[in-house]
Amino acid sequence: RAGGDGLRAAVAGQEALVTLRCRDAYGNAVDAEPRTRFWLELRLCRPSDAAEPRRPGGEARGLQSCAGSWAADGAYELRYVTTLAGTFDVVVWCEHEGEAAE
Repeated sequence: RAGGDGLRAAVAGQEALVTLRCRDAYGNAVDAEPRTRFWLELRLCRPSDAAEPRRPGGEARGLQSCAGSWAADGAYELRYVTTLAGTFDVVVWCEHEGEAAE
């Protein structure tokens, strides 16, 4: 599960937070795994006209910094700063023991 202001209303130049809570296929909490880390990309949404919804899949851009760490409650906290205003998709990546996945 993902939450935090960094998913909906980040402000260019200000730090935003995304909190990740890992769950198994049945919704049970998964213990923090120090060999697992996360990072994110901001992908600019391609423009669309009023007749069709926004189209995801634009280029990754606008990320000034991103740092993450495990919190005491078992959540993973990603803090980032964006340099651009606009509509973005937040893409979270996970790496466990050298294997990355989106």
